[in-house]
Amino acid sequence: MYEDGWEELFGMGIDPRDPSNYPDVETCRVVLDARLRDLKSYLETASEADLDSPPCVSSEFFKTKAAVLVQLSHHEAHHTGALSLVRRLLGEERIV
Repeated sequence: MYEDGWEELFGMGIDPRDPSNYPDVETCRVVLDARLRDLKSYLETASEADLDSPPCVSSEFFKTKAAVLVQLSHHEAHHTGALSLVRRLLGEERIV
């Protein structure tokens, strides 16, 4: 579920590499915005039966697509909060 070549940069357990290997912030925003549009489109059309069905990739942690969506929102909130805290500690303007 990564953009081509991004799993080795952003995947679980990856050691950070030289910053020049990473896409710039604008590229990341474009990809994030596209994935958010995909998610919104899915949510606008998903039925309760869809959400109660198993995820497309089997998981011992998530029995339904709804459970994946709940974790997705918690995960996003965690990272948004962490980035907001780091920005404030660095004296940067709040973004959230």
